[in-house]
Amino acid sequence: MDPYLDYLLKDGFNWSALKGTVVNVGGGNGHISKSLALHSFFDPKPINDAAAFLIRQCTHNWADKDVVTIFKAFVPGLKNSSPETPLLINDIIIPEPGTWPRYQERNIRQVDMVMLVNWG
Repeated sequence: MDPYLDYLLKDGFNWSALKGTVVNVGGGNGHISKSLALHSFFDPKPINDAAAFLIRQCTHNWADKDVVTIFKAFVPGLKNSSPETPLLINDIIIPEPGTWPRYQERNIRQVDMVMLVNWG
């Protein structure tokens, strides 16, 4: 894993302030999540009283309409949790063309090509 992403995930949020269950939606490659709690992130979350919801690097390879469906599925779980329950989104955002230096833009846009080649 990228050390900077590790820092953001571990130190970029006050995890110790949470009292309860953190719901990790998406589950990386899914092999562990499938054995713990098989669930589609397109379906409403069957969770009550979550301390936080985390979705990490799951939305960058979906069409906008699908991402809207993914985020709408959080609503029931959020409604059944405390009003302070955060929805933590850790994903890649591609900048508008020409807004970053060319070498940085090329590097970040390569992620799109990797997704296209590997998953169509």
